[in-house]
Amino acid sequence: MCGGDMRSTIRALLLANEFLEHEVKELMVAVSKGYERRRRNYLRPPPSGRKDYD
Repeated sequence: MCGGDMRSTIRALLLANEFLEHEVKELMVAVSKGYERRRRNYLRPPPSGRKDYD
């Protein structure tokens, strides 16, 4: 891919790794917010008088 140039190969791998780390951080933030929102709903006591909450 880099024409056999080891330095270019390593540079490309480092850049790709940095890009992936950035994406993982963004996804972790997005998942954390969604998880917290969902988790709060499970931790609430069920509404009184509702039969569909078991």
